[in-house]
Amino acid sequence: MFKKKLLRFAIVSLLIVVLAAVMVLWSSRVTLNQIGQMNTANALLNEHLQLSSTSYRLFKQLTDEILFGQFANQSAVRNKRAIIAESLGKIRLLEIQQREALGIEFTAGSIEDTDALEALIDSIIADFEQIVENSDPVDYDDRIRFILEERIDIGFREAINAAVTRQQNVVDALNSRIDGIHVIILWTAISLAILAIVITLAGVSSLLRAVERTREELEYQVAQRTAELTSANTALERSDSIRRNFLADISHELRTPLTIIRGEAQVALRREQRDHEEYRTALRCVLEQSVALSRLVDDLLFIARADSNSLRLNRQPVDVVRLLHSVVEDTRALSEHHQIQIECAEDSVASAVIDAERIRQLLVILIENAIRYSPANTQIILRAKISEADLIIVVEDFGYGIEANELPFIFERFYRGAQTSKHEQGMGLGLAVAKAIATAHGGRLTASSTVGEGTQMTVVLPRELQREMA
Repeated sequence: MFKKKLLRFAIVSLLIVVLAAVMVLWSSRVTLNQIGQMNTANALLNEHLQLSSTSYRLFKQLTDEILFGQFANQSAVRNKRAIIAESLGKIRLLEIQQREALGIEFTAGSIEDTDALEALIDSIIADFEQIVENSDPVDYDDRIRFILEERIDIGFREAINAAVTRQQNVVDALNSRIDGIHVIILWTAISLAILAIVITLAGVSSLLRAVERTREELEYQVAQRTAELTSANTALERSDSIRRNFLADISHELRTPLTIIRGEAQVALRREQRDHEEYRTALRCVLEQSVALSRLVDDLLFIARADSNSLRLNRQPVDVVRLLHSVVEDTRALSEHHQIQIECAEDSVASAVIDAERIRQLLVILIENAIRYSPANTQIILRAKISEADLIIVVEDFGYGIEANELPFIFERFYRGAQTSKHEQGMGLGLAVAKAIATAHGGRLTASSTVGEGTQMTVVLPRELQREMA
């Protein structure tokens, strides 16, 4: 088994080495060919520059002879013309080689323009010779000016510049091609290196996997058992933490009303004679605290049942709009006492299969919270709408708002925000109960708020529990 894997690994490695060698040979050959073409292009540039320099010296010598009456050295003229002819011959030969190597696309017009350049040089020399032979003073200056300006400064210079520019373009194209080849070689080398690394790692991994399979299996079993024990320990720690926090919170919440009840009873019994109104006041205080205790116990029992998934809901088809209006009526006395107006705005008429009493309890909690943390002469809007998948009920107020750092914690049990100390004291269970009701219905309760502008509580119930009414 190991021999077969080693043999396969060796064969693949050998193929990679062979492929790398082929790439090196190919890149070397292509690079040498491109370097040769670069040398040809540079040689053509040099020959064109040599041709330009020699031609200008010849033209100057012929011009001096005409303008200053200095007889040209015919031997020097013949020498320059021979050099020009030699340069043109070299240029033709190099251009033919270049065209055969690069094709007409790269060398279009080169050979043809060289023929035209030779004809231009010959015609300029012939014009000088004609002026020398026929020195008619009538148009003597115009003819010289025409040769110097039109034939040499414009025609000859443009022809030389065009040839030089064409060869420069060839050089640029060759440089671009070489750069492209270098990029191909670079990425090919990188790819081969990556492939070699991957194959090496895969081969080593394959060889080691067979050896370590048993150890990995044992480690997996140990890790699985450790994870189970860790999870169980975490669950126990969390349960213990929840228990301790619950006992601390409930002890705190129970102590105050019990202390008040005990205090009122002790005061009522301590004095032998008290009038009827004093007893009524004491009993009224005891009743209020007993009601608060009863509500606290009910909320705790509800949350406990929700945590244990033993909460039972009496789901029935309910007219949502009618339910919203009844909630508004239930909270009207409290809202009028605080001089706050509640408006019910339904975007659509719908029924929902829900526990009406529990949803009523949820909405009353949200509205009472909104009243508690809103200034007088403001408004609370209660509205319901149907989306594609959900029934959405929104309670929006324009009160003091909730700080951004408090929003993540407002649904936790016994949590009281910074505004609590400024307004009516709550037990910190209302929003926890409201969220538990929404969760029990398979929905969710979320909050968004801007300090100084108000708060929006959104109840979302799954669409499959609702159906639209006609």
